[in-house]
Amino acid sequence: MVNSGDRRIYIQSAWQMDTDNKENSELRSLRLTDDFFKKIVIRMDILHNFYDDSGIFHCNLIDFLLGDAELF
Repeated sequence: MVNSGDRRIYIQSAWQMDTDNKENSELRSLRLTDDFFKKIVIRMDILHNFYDDSGIFHCNLIDFLLGDAELF
């Protein structure tokens, strides 16, 4: 979790989520936070950033490290 004043984001990292079990395991904690703050999972196994059906932002690790991802 990252706080900046009145802003907060939840961040989870996963090298890859290549099975449904792995995906569910990695995203469970983000899904359990029942609030409106942004939720991000940083991954190495995707080419493009996207939002899933739960509103979780999936971010490529390289984009994150280079500052190309919009976090707030």
